Amino acid sequence: MSTNQETAVQETTCERNCSTFIKGAIIGGLVGAAAALLLAPKSGRELRCDLAEGAQNVTGKTKEVALDLSSKAATAVKNAGEKAETVVSGVKEASSAIATSVKDATTGAAHQVKEATIQAVQSVKSASSDIAEGVVEELKKED
Repeated sequence: MSTNQETAVQETTCERNCSTFIKGAIIGGLVGAAAALLLAPKSGRELRCDLAEGAQNVTGKTKEVALDLSSKAATAVKNAGEKAETVVSGVKEASSAIATSVKDATTGAAHQVKEATIQAVQSVKSASSDIAEGVVEELKKED
């Protein structure tokens, strides 16, 4: 598995864990409040005060968890962005290196073709001269 895939799996797992924790905290708060209602030997006024206080505690903890989750998500997004920049930079460098290699190879091949063409032209000229001299000698012999 690549580093990007591992990071994505870790981030997804973290998000699931945080989501599960939040759900558990809310359900736990509700169950605790229900248990307090059913089992508390208090007057209505005291019970309402306790419930209001419990609701404020649950609200405060929920906000804390939400802020923590938000901070972790922001960090994860920042890390993913940095890793993406690194990957893009690596791809740019690799493509530049490939382009340079192709250019160098093409230049070398063009130079080799040019040299081979020059040699072929010289060989043809030399062969043409030899043939011309041979024809001239044959013509002189016939005269």
